[in-house]
Amino acid sequence: MLRFVLVCLSATVLVAPTLASYELMYLPDANRGAVHRFDPVTKSYLGNFSAYSFTSFVAASASTSRVATAHAAISEFNGTSGLVENTINVNSPSSIAYISPTSLRSITTSGQVVKIDLLTGMTSAFSLAAGLTATKALDLPNGNICVIHRVTATGDAGIGLYTSTGSLIGTTSTLAAAGTLAGAALFSPMAFAATSLVNDPIFFTYRSNANQVRLGRVNINPTYDSLEIVAAGVVSNYNVADASAVHQVMAGHGGNFWIVGQDSTNPLSTRLSGFTATSSTQTQFMPSYTTSAFGVPNIFAGGIVVAPEPSSWIIMATGALLWRRRSPNDK
Repeated sequence: MLRFVLVCLSATVLVAPTLASYELMYLPDANRGAVHRFDPVTKSYLGNFSAYSFTSFVAASASTSRVATAHAAISEFNGTSGLVENTINVNSPSSIAYISPTSLRSITTSGQVVKIDLLTGMTSAFSLAAGLTATKALDLPNGNICVIHRVTATGDAGIGLYTSTGSLIGTTSTLAAAGTLAGAALFSPMAFAATSLVNDPIFFTYRSNANQVRLGRVNINPTYDSLEIVAAGVVSNYNVADASAVHQVMAGHGGNFWIVGQDSTNPLSTRLSGFTATSSTQTQFMPSYTTSAFGVPNIFAGGIVVAPEPSSWIIMATGALLWRRRSPNDK
């Protein structure tokens, strides 16, 4: 019996990677009022579930398998079944991201950085210094928050680090002068690509005045209290004709990250590119490709769940065998 269990577990470990990769994307579709599931490595469309209309922002929690959507309120869905499990009445939230299984980070329409308690519905927020309007926020592993802002007087885009209560750490830095940005220049949500590098990178995209989609990068030191802006370059073949199009950056597995957005030739197709971060640049591990498996004409912000590596599955399977009590009938 023990041999049979061992063979079954080994077969599961060996076969599982052929069925799916370690990454699963959840992409909002505001036109259909749905959330699409997509495996970017195997290029497999895994269906969708109905969400509320005008769903533009999605966050995914790996620890709870829940998927949160932002519309006129926050709704949490079971990522597998698509059933609604929780709804919080938070009016017109902006892009969202899980801080923990019970809380989300968002930006209000007035530019405040807000934390949403998913158990109570209570919110706590802080504003930046006078003349600065927050546009995107990212929580770091130690509780500090990285915030992209716009300067009201000049239109410049900047970035800074803050404590969980909103105190500025050090000084802010200029990301891009207003003259180099395209109009409102919508910034994508930031993605923290955890790596084995000394300084972990944060990535985001925005549109330049040269009508290009640019990849932005900031390196964060090991104590998450200092940042360095690194030139990252131009991303090709993504739509720049639609001023409202936002090309999302999603952190993947082991320092990998993805850029997802409208294709430049066919705006009804979604273009994906996979990159791996190095100390000062990024290399492409997945050539850019398009999919028409689902039509997402304007992606605002999706979510991604990163699963364990196959080696982790082997360890878990071995652990299960070691803890299993052998019965007298086992041979």
